[in-house]
Amino acid sequence: MWDEAAAAELSHHPRVSKVVVVGSVLAVELATAAAGVGSYGSAAAVDVVAWLRQRGVAARPLGPVVYLMATPTSSRGKCEWLLQQLREVLDQEEGVWSAAAAARGGREEGVLV
Repeated sequence: MWDEAAAAELSHHPRVSKVVVVGSVLAVELATAAAGVGSYGSAAAVDVVAWLRQRGVAARPLGPVVYLMATPTSSRGKCEWLLQQLREVLDQEEGVWSAAAAARGGREEGVLV
């Protein structure tokens, strides 16, 4: 389902601190959590999920973690596409992230989705 080599490669992204693959779930912990900024009350993953949704990707934020879930019948190609969308969002310039935080008023707060 998920390409473990691609997931391992994603774990080296500068905005990622950890990637975990368990069955149909891919969990990506953002680097802000490793810097001591994130906690489960953090909104660190909210901006990433908002950008993913604009690309047609259903994802869930939980504190500093972005969760992608594939169905048991998802093709490997679909999972590769999801990983590519996440990579492209993470590669966006720093100014994009600053603008998104400013739109939230700079608040780090939990979001119920």
